[in-house]
Amino acid sequence: MGCGATEVCASGSCQPAALVDLEGGPTSTCAIREQGRVVCWGYAIGLIPGDVSLVPVTPELPSAGVIVDFEIGHHTTAASYCAIVELPGGARDVYCWGQNNYAQLGDGSPKSRGTFGPTRLLAA
Repeated sequence: MGCGATEVCASGSCQPAALVDLEGGPTSTCAIREQGRVVCWGYAIGLIPGDVSLVPVTPELPSAGVIVDFEIGHHTTAASYCAIVELPGGARDVYCWGQNNYAQLGDGSPKSRGTFGPTRLLAA
C-alpha cells in the first residue's frame, strides 16, 4: 500500500510531506507539498466531480510525473488550475484543469468542459 497525497515514504513508512507552497483562489485553496504532491479543497469546480470538497482532494495527473509549479486562476466565474509537470526523464509539460468558459485552458477552444481530467497544453 502506498502513501497518501499528503505523505511521502521515508524509511519504509508514510510521513507527512512538507508544505512547499500555498495557492489561494477566489473559491478554493491548494497546498503544494514536497515531491510534487498537490491537495485542494473548497469550491474546486472543474478540478473534481461536484462543487465543494470539505476534505483535501488531489488533482488527477495523466502520467507518472510530479508537479513542480501550480497556479489557480483568479476569476470567480471561470475556475481554472494549471501545473508544470515534470515527467520521468526530466521533460516538462503543462496541464490545466477547469471549466474553460473563457478559453483559459489554453487549448484554442472557448468551449466549457464537462469533464474533470487535465488538458495537456502543447508547446507553440
